[in-house]
Amino acid sequence: LYEQSMMTAELGPYGFLILGVGGMLAIFFDYRDSQRDAKRRSARTVATVIGHELRASRGHRPHQHYGAVRVPRLRYRVSGQDYERLSEHGATWIIHPVGSQVSILFDPNNPEDAELVLTAREWFFEHLIFAGLFTTFAVMTLIGLWLLLTGG
Repeated sequence: LYEQSMMTAELGPYGFLILGVGGMLAIFFDYRDSQRDAKRRSARTVATVIGHELRASRGHRPHQHYGAVRVPRLRYRVSGQDYERLSEHGATWIIHPVGSQVSILFDPNNPEDAELVLTAREWFFEHLIFAGLFTTFAVMTLIGLWLLLTGG
């Protein structure tokens, strides 16, 4: 029993460090990818929300009530050609009702590559969640470092 508790104590700091640094890196790379997408999608137009589809959030099946998000299906026109696509942004509640007009950004070289422009409230909420997660992972990293340095 004593050896098992010592082993758990030795893994504690490393577990905090791995989870903390891993989480911060995942958020960093997700942010970097979203910035890359924003540079590529430089043209703006208006789309119509023509429906919603239920999509599973990570780790859940789409038919379960919890863990599923409603993703808007968008229809828009660029240079006389119609396009349709699912947004990458969704929510557990419907933010954009069917028939509503929304702004989208698209890649002028590939108009099929488009995404919904988030409203100020949606942008703030999404970034607040990321800031909270990043802070949690940073605190986990600091706890792991503190445990390593103090021998706790």
